[in-house]
Amino acid sequence: MRKISWVTAVTVVAALVAGGAMSVAPAQAAASCDTVSTTPTYAGKVPTAKQVLGFDLGSREATGDQLNKYLSAVDRASDKVVSGTFATTTTGRKLSYALVSRKKNLTPAALARLSTDAALLRRPDLPAAVAKVIEARMPAILWLTANVHGNEPAGGDAVDRIAYELADRTDCVASRILDNAVVGLIPSQNPDGRALNTRQNANAFDMNRDWFARTQPETSGKLDLLAKYPPQLYIDEHGMGGDSYFFPPNSDPTYHETSDSSVDWINNVYGVANGAAFDAKQFSYDTYQSGYDLFFQGYGDSVPTTEFGAAGMTFEVGQGASYPVQTEKSTTRPEWLRCSPARDGAHRS
Repeated sequence: MRKISWVTAVTVVAALVAGGAMSVAPAQAAASCDTVSTTPTYAGKVPTAKQVLGFDLGSREATGDQLNKYLSAVDRASDKVVSGTFATTTTGRKLSYALVSRKKNLTPAALARLSTDAALLRRPDLPAAVAKVIEARMPAILWLTANVHGNEPAGGDAVDRIAYELADRTDCVASRILDNAVVGLIPSQNPDGRALNTRQNANAFDMNRDWFARTQPETSGKLDLLAKYPPQLYIDEHGMGGDSYFFPPNSDPTYHETSDSSVDWINNVYGVANGAAFDAKQFSYDTYQSGYDLFFQGYGDSVPTTEFGAAGMTFEVGQGASYPVQTEKSTTRPEWLRCSPARDGAHRS
C-alpha cells in the first residue's frame, strides 16, 4: 500500500483526542496555533450532551443507546458530521459511527471519491504521477474507536465528546483538522458487552482477538467500514488496571511485516506528541515499559497497521481513576508531565 504523505495533517489530529486539548509535535505546530495551549472556542450551534441526555459526558457512564442518541443529535445540528450504522449485534443492538470534516468532504459524491481514491492508493501498480494527484486532493482518514471491551466504557463517552468538539469548535486547531482530514468515530464497538458490563460480546467472544478471523458481526461490519475509508491513523481506546495511562511507543517484538514508516509514525510522531501533551497536563503515563507489543495480528492496533498501512495504536486509560478523570484523559490526550513505570503489571488488553 502507498503511504499517504500527510504526516502533518494526521499529527494535527493526534492532538484533538479530547474535550479541547490536542497533542502535536511542537515543531509542527505554528506558534499562533499550538495544539496544547490554544483556547478552544465554540460556535454554540451544537447541543451539549447535558442538553440532549440530561448530564455531561463523563460525569457518569452513558449507555450505548445514549451514546448513539447524542451522536445522532450532533449530526442533526452540524453540517460537519454524517452518521450511520455499520453493523447490528446478534441481540439487535446497532453499532453507530460518524464521519467528521468540512461539509465539502462529506457529500455523497465526495465520500464516494474518497473511498475510490483510497482504494487506488492501495494499488502497488498505481503510477507515481497519479498517486501524487490523488494525494494532493484527498484528505487524511483518521479513526478513533472505543469500547471493544464492554467493561472498558470511558473511551466511548470520550469519543462522543470529540464529536462535539470537532462539530462545534471554531478555533484554529479544530479548523486545521477539519480542513485536512475526515475523522471517523465509533463510540462503542461492543454495545452488548457495554450493557452487560462484560469484556466479551453477547456471544462471549473477545472481539479484540477477532480482527483477523472476523467471526463476529460487530468485527466484520467494522472491517467493511474501514475498507471503505481506510485509516492513515487508527486509535483504539481501552481500559486497564491502575490509574495511569498507556500509549505507544510499544515494546518489542514488532511483527516483521509492519512497515518502517508506520512504526516511525507511531513511535516518533504520535508517541512524542502524546508525551508532550500529557506533560503539559501533568498526568503520568506509561509507554513501552508496560510490555505492549505490535505483534499478534488480531488486535485493534496491529491489524489496522499491517492491513491498511496505518499508524495503529492502542490507548489504555487506568480504570482505577474516577470515571470523570478516565473520560477526561481519554478525551484530551493531555500529554502528561512525567513518565512513570507501570505500577500494576499492565498487560496487553
